[in-house]
Formats: sequence, structure tokens, C-alpha cells
Amino acid sequence: MALPSQTERTGSGGRVSASRGRGVSSKIVTGVVVVLIAAGAVVGILYYKSQPAAGPSPSVAQGPSTEKSPAPGGNSAKMPPVGSKPPVKEAAPPSGAQPPSATGSTNPTATPPTTAGRTDGPAATPAPSTPPSPAPTGTESTTGKPPPVSVVNTDAAAPASTGTSTDSRPPAPGTQLPPSASTQDVRALMAQGDDAARKGDAVLARQLYSRALVDPSAAKADQETIRQKAAALNEDLIFSPKVTAGDPLTETYTIQPGDAVARLPRKRDLAVDWRLIKRVNQLDDEDLTRLKVGQKLKLVRGPFHAIVTKSDYRLDLFAGSPDEPENWVYIRSFKVGLGEGNGTPVGDFMVKNRQSNPPWTNPRTGEKFAADDPQNPIGEYWVGWEGIGPAAGYKGFGIHGTIDPSSIGQQKSMGCVRLGNEDVGIVFEMLTEQISMVRVRP
Repeated sequence: MALPSQTERTGSGGRVSASRGRGVSSKIVTGVVVVLIAAGAVVGILYYKSQPAAGPSPSVAQGPSTEKSPAPGGNSAKMPPVGSKPPVKEAAPPSGAQPPSATGSTNPTATPPTTAGRTDGPAATPAPSTPPSPAPTGTESTTGKPPPVSVVNTDAAAPASTGTSTDSRPPAPGTQLPPSASTQDVRALMAQGDDAARKGDAVLARQLYSRALVDPSAAKADQETIRQKAAALNEDLIFSPKVTAGDPLTETYTIQPGDAVARLPRKRDLAVDWRLIKRVNQLDDEDLTRLKVGQKLKLVRGPFHAIVTKSDYRLDLFAGSPDEPENWVYIRSFKVGLGEGNGTPVGDFMVKNRQSNPPWTNPRTGEKFAADDPQNPIGEYWVGWEGIGPAAGYKGFGIHGTIDPSSIGQQKSMGCVRLGNEDVGIVFEMLTEQISMVRVRP
């Protein structure tokens, strides 16, 4: 049996030991808890950092990019990562490229902006908006129109003339027309005609000259200049074997079986005499009998009209519809003789009677002249006309040749209009019955 003193110490000692054991255990638990909390905090931080951020983190924005720079020749326009913001600063230009100037590209022919950023190949030369014009070859007009082509001697080895001959073209206009009394409208038409002629567009030049010629405000000096230039153009357009594309007064015809030149005006509905076909194609009488199938001829369509200006002793030939005199185009002029004592009547007339090598009876004396009489004052051709409208009472007048060339430019006829024998032949061939008009002006 233990003594009380011993029992007390033992119990006391036992409490102390128990108390120490509990203290040690509490420290261990506390340490474990602290460790767990720290571990949890670390895990939480790591977990938080592993999640994608809404924007670039400071370390990513400041650090070097993990994507390699594109090599030259590659496409640098790559899509940015999802959620990233596009860079504010432009990328440096590819090696060898020049930086753009403050006003734009340094190359005015650079490719459009949609491809300016590409570096995957050599810069391509941009196609021009319109193809460049070929250099003149000497056989084409500067307006792109086909040049006149001669239909004579088409079987010859040498090519036909391909342009207006230099001796028949109007003189090259100067930089400024000489002063005149014409209005600005007339001067503008003359300048435009000069420009068209210089560019090889003879049809347009003739039209512009004609409009200027018939303008009431055109000065006489300018009218004479216009006649010279337009007549020179018509030496090719009308009176040569050349056919100019776009000329409404001419056409090319291919001879068919059974054709004869004398029948072509009726067959092709031409308002000219068949002798004009012979003239412009430079055919002689023997050529008319040796036409070949497939042979090409130039045809002149007409119709033509005459305007006689008594004060100037001049006959002007025009072409166009008799119903549209305001659109007539000028062809050429001839010097004429008129009726004695101002006896040539003024007014509008219609061609009614045409005769080649006609007989004639003098209405004053009754003297008769045979067709082949060299003393026949009418000459080789007669183009009779009758008055229409206010001039309807005038009959028996006409245009004819003469055996007295000195009477041209004078008043020596009985009222008719006289022409030189060569000139009257041309007028005869170009005026047709019931279509052509003759206008006589004071």
C-alpha cells in the first residue's frame, strides 16, 4: 500500500506528464494546419495563374514574343491569338522596301492597298487603265480610222496608196488662224476642221468646213480658204479611186456577171451619171469593155446640187439630200459665165433635162446647130432646169459648155450659166434629173 505522500506525488507527476503530452500534440497539430494552409494557398495561386487572362499579363506584354518573325517571302498578315488586341504600332517594312512618305506611296504606279502589304513575291507591274497606243506605222491615221484604199489595179504587186496624197491635203494649219471678220463660231469650226484634216479624218474635216462655209457670218476671205481646203480633201474622197471608210458618199462595188458600168447607177440606186464612175476609177473606153467578174470599182452615190452666186461668177457643188440643204457638204467650185444684162434668173430650180452633145436652136434668130457642129455654142453638155416655188415661171435655162472660153467670168450668154468644157463635163456627171437642185443667188 502506498503512502499518501507517495500517492500524491505520483498523481501530481502523472498530471504534469499528461499536460506535457497534450502540449506537444497541440503544437504538432498547429504545425500541420499551418502547412496545409500554406500548401492550399500555393495551390490556389498556381491554379489562378494557370487560368487564361482577359488581357495580356505584364510579363507576356513585356517579354519577347514566343512566335518567330516571318521569314522574307512569307505572309506576315497572320491572325492574332484569340482575345489578344491588335498591335498599335505598325510592323517595320520588309527588307528593301521604302517607307511611305507623309503624302502617300512613293511609287505612283504601286499596286492597290489591298496587296501593298504582301511580300511573297516581286512587285508586279500594274496594268494600265487603257492599253498603250501603238506607234504610228505610216499606214494608219492618227484617229484609228482605216486609211483610204484604192480599188484600181488591185491585182498589182505593189500595195495601193494607204493615205491622202500630200499634194491634195490641205496645208497644215498654223497655231492660230489669221484675223478675219468671221464670228468665233465660224473660226472654231475652221480650227476643228484643220485639226481633223491634220489627224487624217478627211470626212469629218469636210463636214466641219462645210458648216463653216454656209454660216452667214463667215467672211469672204475665210470662205475662200475653206473652199480650197475642202476641195483638196475631195480630190481623194470623191474624184480619186480611193475609198475612204466612213464616207457616206462613196462605196466599193464588186463586178458581178453581166454588169456594165452604164447600168450600175440604176442597179445601185446612184444619183450620178455612169460617166462619173468611169472618171473616178480612171477607166478608158477600152476598160469599159474588159470588166472582169470580181473586179472592184469605186461608186459615188450622190445626190449633188449646184449653188450659183452671180456676184462672184462661181458655181459651188454640194452633196446631200435635197430635203436637207442645211446638211449639205461642199465638194468643189467652178468659175462661170452668166447672162448678159444680168439676165440669169434668181431662184430655186430642179434639174429636168440633161443631154450629152445636144443640138441647139438659137431662140432669137432660129439658127440651128447640129450636135457635132463645132460652132454649136452649147458645147458638149446641157443640164436644163426649171424654176420651182417663186421661180416656177422660168423655163429653158440651163448649165452648158461654151466655144468661147473668154466668156467665163462675164455676162455674155442669153441667161444660161456657162462653164468651161472640162468643168461642165464634171457638173453634168454629178447632177441628175428630178433630184438635183440648182440654186441661183444674187
